[in-house]
Parts: sequence; C-alpha cells; structure tokens
Amino acid sequence: ARQHLSTDILVVFIWSIAMDLNTMMSTIMDSKHWVSDIELKMARRCCRIAHDKLLQCDGIISRFEDCKHGGVVGQGRVVRGKTLLNIEKRSVVPFFSSPTYECHDLCGLRFVCFTGKIRDNDPTREERWQADVQMCEEIAKMVPSVLVYVSIPFDPADPKAEWFNLVLFEHPEFLAEFEHSNTHRHAMHSLSGDGFTEVCVRRGTVGIAPVDGAGPDIVLELESSVLLRYGERLPSGGWSVNRQKLPGFKPISRL
Repeated sequence: ARQHLSTDILVVFIWSIAMDLNTMMSTIMDSKHWVSDIELKMARRCCRIAHDKLLQCDGIISRFEDCKHGGVVGQGRVVRGKTLLNIEKRSVVPFFSSPTYECHDLCGLRFVCFTGKIRDNDPTREERWQADVQMCEEIAKMVPSVLVYVSIPFDPADPKAEWFNLVLFEHPEFLAEFEHSNTHRHAMHSLSGDGFTEVCVRRGTVGIAPVDGAGPDIVLELESSVLLRYGERLPSGGWSVNRQKLPGFKPISRL
C-alpha cells in the first residue's frame, strides 16, 4: 500500500508540473501589451546568470550546469557577442566586468526575449537544437553584435521542456542583421511550427524600477509583442498560423 501511495504522489506531482507549464504559457500568451511577471522574473534570473557566468565561461558559446546535493539547480547557455571579446581590457559596460551585479548598468540596453510552448510530439527537437547552436555562432559574430544572449529552462530539472531566452544589445541595427540570417529564417518558417504550438517574441528597452522590499531591479519596457499560434498542418507541409503584432505599454519610468 505504501508503494502504491508513493507512486500516486509521484503521478500527481508530475501532473501538477505539467499543469503549471500549461498555465505559465497561457499567462505569457495572454499578456499581449505588457511583459508578464513570469517573463520578468526569468529575465532577472538571466541577467544575474550572465553576470555570474560570463567571466567563468570559456569560449564565445558556453553551456553551464550547477549541481547541489546531487541535483541540478541551474543550467543553460551563455553566448558572448563580439563586443565582449576584449573583456579583459574592460572595454565593455560595467555589467560584464564588475565583480558586483549592478542592475543600473543595464538601463537603456535593448532586449529581445522569446519562448514557446513545446508540442507533446516534438520530432524536430534535435534539428532545432542544431539550428539554434548555429544561430548562436552567427549571433556572436554579427556586426553590430549582441552583448549577451542567455538561454535557461523554466524548470532546471526538465531541460527538455520550455526555455526562456533573453538577448541584450546596444544597437537597434542588430535586429535587421539577425532577421536577414538564413538560419533564423529556416528555423522560423520550417522548424518552429513542428516544435511549438505557441510562440511569444517581445522587444523593447531595459529600465529600472523599485521592487517591493528588495530595492531596484530591471524592468522590460515593452515596445512590441509578436504572438504566434500554430493551427493545422497544411498540404504544403507547413502550418497555418495566427500572427498578432501588438504595441507594448510602458507605464514605468526609469530611475
């Protein structure tokens, strides 16, 4: 009886995680004109991870995994842009070179963040991952380049589930360079619908605002959201898609 009880508890636990992921993505997709609290918390995590891991990572693209008491407590990927290659000469913003994380150093940077709801049947996962690796290599070498791109799973214990992605950069021209990438176009038009049912892409500017009981922290001042919802597979092999591009609200002033 005790073994059956343990099995039942495990099933309920796994079911609750799945429900949480579904609720999470619904919340993100329903936040049409503002960045959801879930995304903002993940973005703040990404910024701290970038500060903590950037100087430790070898090479331009680095995977990391932190273990504590035998369990994974954090994992992901950090990509350094071309503007960070001379980091030893302190020729970049203090955020990347100071031993102390200072959120004010991020104020005014541009951002793009994106995530998607993974299909139960995800046949192109490996192909999409390889395309993502290739895209990271291209991003790091683009001119103008990014400052940093951080990618982490929502649930560190389940890296095959949904991930959150944050790109920080200075020059708006980077987006045009990125959108002309053949790798990006292939992933967006050929792989995205096979792997995701929904995708959310946001862009804007990093600001600073007070957080209750914790001092100031970053906010994402949204300029626009692109929400993609994939429907039925088309005879051509692609997917029908409902695409919404919506303006963002920016009610919070920078400090």
